[in-house]
Amino acid sequence: MRPLSLPALLLPLILAVPAAPARDETLKGLAAEFPAFVAKTGDPGDREHMVRRVGTYDDADGARVLMQGLEALCERLEVDMEAYEKLSEKYKEVNVPLDVMRDGYKTRTALQKQMMESEARQREDGIVLEAFRAVVAKYGDTKALSTVSSDARKAKSWRTKEVAAEALGRNPGGTESAIRLGREADARVASAALRG
Repeated sequence: MRPLSLPALLLPLILAVPAAPARDETLKGLAAEFPAFVAKTGDPGDREHMVRRVGTYDDADGARVLMQGLEALCERLEVDMEAYEKLSEKYKEVNVPLDVMRDGYKTRTALQKQMMESEARQREDGIVLEAFRAVVAKYGDTKALSTVSSDARKAKSWRTKEVAAEALGRNPGGTESAIRLGREADARVASAALRG
């Protein structure tokens, strides 16, 4: 049997080098579609899967993409919650015994249906938010944890800060960042850091 030549030994190493650029291109592709995809409404399964897929990039770039998606979802949640509050106020106005019977319960029934649909979306979004928490809780790279912490501090939405603080609190390497984030933000974020 003839010993392997030097080029034959180097060939597998040379072929393995392009893997990093392909990984970067995949992450760039995910970054382009991820925030809008995660922020959409509907079945949480696909969105949860996408969060977990982005979560496999346990580095600063992956964490940045993850936080962009979290911010997009939380911004939509703010809009949804404001709409829900308006529905709730309308329902309180209509849900008076004499007014309810006026149109044969149609207005009240329609409002109840809209409120139930909104509550179902909130439950679905809760599943996706839990996927974000689980991904950050499993991060092992300190740069990824640092990126989550710094992006959360810059976030506009208190919900983004809350989810990040709880997730960092669940991660042994992120506990200190969670405490710092809890000190800087409002009481909801501080309690999330403690829950983590």
